[in-house]
Amino acid sequence: MGGLVSTLQHNVTPAMAVAIAIPLGAGTIVGAAQAKATIEWYPTLDKPSWTPPAPLFGNLWSIFYAVMGYASYLVWQHGGIAAQRPALTLYGLQLGFNLAWPVVFFIKKKLWAAQFVNLGTLAFAAATARAFYRVEPRAGKLLIPYLVWLAFANALNYSIAKKNPGADLPASVREDNYRDPSKKNPGERGYGPGGSTTMASAYAQPARAQRLSMRPVPSNLRSQPQLGQRLPLLRRTCIATASAHTSSRVLSVRCL
Repeated sequence: MGGLVSTLQHNVTPAMAVAIAIPLGAGTIVGAAQAKATIEWYPTLDKPSWTPPAPLFGNLWSIFYAVMGYASYLVWQHGGIAAQRPALTLYGLQLGFNLAWPVVFFIKKKLWAAQFVNLGTLAFAAATARAFYRVEPRAGKLLIPYLVWLAFANALNYSIAKKNPGADLPASVREDNYRDPSKKNPGERGYGPGGSTTMASAYAQPARAQRLSMRPVPSNLRSQPQLGQRLPLLRRTCIATASAHTSSRVLSVRCL
């Protein structure tokens, strides 16, 4: 990597600059388009504990785009596009899949579709690295860190997609679903006590408090429960409670 930095500092040619600018510029444009979703929507998703900090993503992708651009330049030097069409075509395909992923994941919010795009990116990137290595070994080796990162990104995408069904729904709808007594979400991890108004605030609640939630008394109860009566609702222990202003009418059920 040190040799690459030295080369970029002292031997930059117009062709090399163009080769680096193509993926770097395209990635910057797509990154700007997804910025709003990155700030407003992505933090509301339930993510695994091994998710890297958000700022790390942008920095790493800038490096990977510059490196893959330089690798394509090394291959291009061996006869240009006409001589290296197969390898450079694979390069273009993997770059296209790469740029499509944030559009599908962040802008369209289709997490499982993004997973398939990510797999396509990894497959074409591996084929590109192999084709590059046959033409210029240095170019193929430069793509190895990129392949490792793509494998990690696939695992992360899969985990987030599995944890967030319905992530493409508007935030208000998803929060309504979280509050719906027929859903499993209230009282579970990621949802705050007492009907928290936002999912983001729910994540900040202590784990013990998250085990509590307030639910309206289900309409299918055959009789009015008594205060303090323990109700076997939704596989939990639920206790009928009243407000501070009443002494007889049950207004809600607290589930532990």
